[in-house]
Amino acid sequence: MNHYLKCADQPMYVRFEFRKNQRQKCSKYQGGTVPSEMPGKVYATLIIGTIYDEITGNTRGIPYGPYGTKITTTKGLWDLRRSLRPTPEVRELNRQISSVQNELEVAHAELCRQIREQQTGLIINGPMVLDIWKRLKSVNPVTLAEVYGEFIAWKKSMIQPNRRIRKPEQISPATFKTYPKWWVLIQQFLHHKKQLRMPVMNVEYAIATNLVEWMVKQHTSRGAKTKTYAQSSISKTIKLLKMLLIYAQSKGYVRYNVLATFSIPAGSPADPKPLTEGQMNQLETAELPPALRHQCDSWLVAAELCLHYADFMELPNMKFVTSETGKLFIQHDRAKQAGTKLIQTVNLTPRAQRLLDRYNGPTGLYYGSNSYWSKILKRIAREADLRDEQGDLISLQFGQGRDTGLTQRAIQGATSVQLSKMAGWSKTGQAERYVANPVAIVEAFANTLKAQPEPRPDKPFTQIHKAS
Repeated sequence: MNHYLKCADQPMYVRFEFRKNQRQKCSKYQGGTVPSEMPGKVYATLIIGTIYDEITGNTRGIPYGPYGTKITTTKGLWDLRRSLRPTPEVRELNRQISSVQNELEVAHAELCRQIREQQTGLIINGPMVLDIWKRLKSVNPVTLAEVYGEFIAWKKSMIQPNRRIRKPEQISPATFKTYPKWWVLIQQFLHHKKQLRMPVMNVEYAIATNLVEWMVKQHTSRGAKTKTYAQSSISKTIKLLKMLLIYAQSKGYVRYNVLATFSIPAGSPADPKPLTEGQMNQLETAELPPALRHQCDSWLVAAELCLHYADFMELPNMKFVTSETGKLFIQHDRAKQAGTKLIQTVNLTPRAQRLLDRYNGPTGLYYGSNSYWSKILKRIAREADLRDEQGDLISLQFGQGRDTGLTQRAIQGATSVQLSKMAGWSKTGQAERYVANPVAIVEAFANTLKAQPEPRPDKPFTQIHKAS
């Protein structure tokens, strides 16, 4: 006989009832109703699973109990627990009942997780749930907020500002500063749910789903504008919650990471916006103030070398390699992929070589903060009157340089393998995130084709006949 049951087949419902104290001397009440001032205790009956009743034709669960909950009250307060205007005493009673119900449901969920993890397929009964409940109550549960406190202290000790010597488990100061930003959103959600002291063992898969749904409806104020949170913000908040569960599991606060398989689409889809060769020439020859000219040339070098901002900041420390044929390349470990041993190898284009010579090498270029570059590039686009095909002013961004450098090489015939080496990718399929301008790419292929003569009647095509 197969006794295997999935946890989904073994739901649990909790039914509460009031019972007067057995030792209470109440002989004068025998034979009548229990008076409202009669003290007693609240008991819980666990109704688990679903079985088919052949007599009634309905399904029902198996009751276990009743079990004592240590909640003491009176018959009068018990009868008023569903009143529309409960007194403070009734509200306190309902709070205690709700707390016990939540604890029992957490114990049942924990038992289900153990069964799924161990794949035992055990049939759940009341004593099993009660044992888990008592075990969880025997210790002071660690809250999610306390886990975050320990997590942030550990991450603070793992900060390494120097990206060249940073190990895989270490983080940058900028990364560390993002954790409080996303934790505030989790705190606001817990406050909304009135669960600021939520034990980490109470975090369920549904919590992450509810957090996502809550964030979608929230608004964030940015300057004079008010709008909803971006998908990337929601994704990063969920990522932090999952990191907290992983950390809690490593510390032994929870046995299983219930959010291990939870995921949502991360951020907006890739939208590369490379400049054309003509636009790059326009930027190089535009009349700009000396300081802006210096900054524009520095960005052009980053674009020609397909460098991400973090990699461009390491340009003065990069290795320049000369091949046997005399061609010059740069080669370095990807700054954004520390610990992955991804090497980026890029050939120096004539424009890159020309601009590097103008400033006596990489050390003569301009290196500023990422936020400052954002302002500089928009000003450069305005001064150079850089416009797209529709005549709109281009809002130039640092990442467009990398898009431009890789797209130009694709137009020139670089294969996917060659592009992956020049970009420092781990997979060749990542080209779609940076390479665009499909017309120019296909046009470059079309230009290599030889003209085909028109067919003539005196030179028919070869006919192929099947053998009879």
